[in-house]
Amino acid sequence: MIHRIYFFIKFLCLPLGLALAVVPALPVHWIVKALAGIAGIPLLLAGALAFYNIFLSANRSRVSRTLNMDVHSVTHDNMHNSFTDLILFKGRFVLAHAVSPYHLGNAKSRIVVKVSHNARDWTEIKSFDMGEDIRDPKLAVIGGRLFLYVLMNREVQPRPYTTRFSCTGDLVNWTDLEGVGHEGWLFWRPKSLDGRVWYCPAYWHRFGRTALFSSTDGIHWDYKAKICSGKVVNESCFEFDPEGNILVAGRAEYSKKLFPDRLFGNESGSTIISRSEPPYERFTMCHESARTRLDGPVLFKAGERIFAAGRSQPAHDRIFRKTGSIFAKKRTSLYELSDNGLRWITDFPSAGDTSYCGAVVKDGRVFVSYYTSSLKHDYIWVFGMIEPTQVMVAEFEIP
Repeated sequence: MIHRIYFFIKFLCLPLGLALAVVPALPVHWIVKALAGIAGIPLLLAGALAFYNIFLSANRSRVSRTLNMDVHSVTHDNMHNSFTDLILFKGRFVLAHAVSPYHLGNAKSRIVVKVSHNARDWTEIKSFDMGEDIRDPKLAVIGGRLFLYVLMNREVQPRPYTTRFSCTGDLVNWTDLEGVGHEGWLFWRPKSLDGRVWYCPAYWHRFGRTALFSSTDGIHWDYKAKICSGKVVNESCFEFDPEGNILVAGRAEYSKKLFPDRLFGNESGSTIISRSEPPYERFTMCHESARTRLDGPVLFKAGERIFAAGRSQPAHDRIFRKTGSIFAKKRTSLYELSDNGLRWITDFPSAGDTSYCGAVVKDGRVFVSYYTSSLKHDYIWVFGMIEPTQVMVAEFEIP
């Protein structure tokens, strides 16, 4: 049904609107003329908007030349490939991403896992298909095993309800997906400073609470500390700073009524940065950045600097295009992160529906996985959600 509606908007809305606009000039009854005018004007406007965004708008990603970024595509199909993560395991790159007909929740989605020796040539080794919507894969190497954490969803407007995980020691034999033992908590990306204790931020499935969990084996998790409450902060990712403190960046939406926010946006959307010192029992909000609402973020460290990659919105000061609006243009961008906020570094070549990154730092080079709509045009987000997308890997060096 969604694809049929989109087909109508993409190909039929404009010619039908033009046809109805001609009717008032024909020798027909005035009621027919009035009805044609009433129906034709919104069809004409919607069709013109769709035609421009889908066929005419040029991609305007601002990619820094100083990084000498090399970007190549991982997927070459006509599916909506999305929600990536990237890690090193036993000397090989491992990539996980979702494959689905479109961005919205549906039972035809699956998670695929791929491996590569060079981050260019990929081989699919595993696919998870649960008969319901599965998304947001996150990877971690814990105790010599590779863990995959995923979120399960049953709604068209995605609102995941729980976290599942699988693990493997050899990339061949995987355990069945099972729960993490904290139903309703949505885990993001686990990390460890010493390889013994692992920490993972998670948000409550009905929003309003974000917390830190800890584990020594990746299977059994304990509630550690509250990161924030009251505000709708989700998709929080963290990194350890050089002193061993945890620095968290979270996507702030400010409303539990997500549909209105995502339809026209919310001028209060932002990225909230919080900090905690060992033993990580109390978090303090140190900055709220209105520069962007960093959706689907990954934080990583290069040297002593912390960087964040995720979805950004170039313009969020226009009517119907506030932060998070489905009618706005989107990018995947790289920022340097500190207590004082986000400093923009570059866009990745991206447009439409994009972001949800993974990152690996190897031999002084940075590899970032993400997904994007076609780079030929600059879709508004709502069109990008339905168009095919491809997974990309960008390789560059931080100066």
